[in-house]
Amino acid sequence: MTTPRIAAVVAAALAAQTTMPRFVETGANVDLPLVAVVFAGLSGGPLVGLWTGTIGGLAQDLLSGGVLGVNGLAKSLVGAWAGWMSVQFITFQAWRRAVILGAATLANAACVVGVYAVVSTQGPPAHLRSVAVQGSANATVGVVATAIARGVAAMQGRRQRGGGGLFRRRAR
Repeated sequence: MTTPRIAAVVAAALAAQTTMPRFVETGANVDLPLVAVVFAGLSGGPLVGLWTGTIGGLAQDLLSGGVLGVNGLAKSLVGAWAGWMSVQFITFQAWRRAVILGAATLANAACVVGVYAVVSTQGPPAHLRSVAVQGSANATVGVVATAIARGVAAMQGRRQRGGGGLFRRRAR
């Protein structure tokens, strides 16, 4: 993934994260920037995950009004960890990415709650059940996003090779 694509995905995730609660009432709070950071780390390695997490987390802190740097720290650690996981293990299967997203959600919540406990500022409440629901929702969104991205990439590959599909021209 190139830098402009990563920036566009993180920006779209932040925009959707801040505008979606106004229009959609869901039971699970999906953390779209976290999903973007984890997939940037999985596709680009630990350094890409670290920087994507730092920038995405700081932008999320600016937009959410919380203590500046808490989400930046949490997401940078999670992004670097996801990148390390992609280097150490084969992470192309959807179930493995879902497990990594679930574990990343738990690690992100633990880091945010831990930093707020040290800072002694009232932070977001984190109950194990809500974190588990968020982890499963993040994993579901991540698996669906991966399937869509692979489908789009396959369609672009067919177009570049010059054929295939329903609307192929016949040679005369």
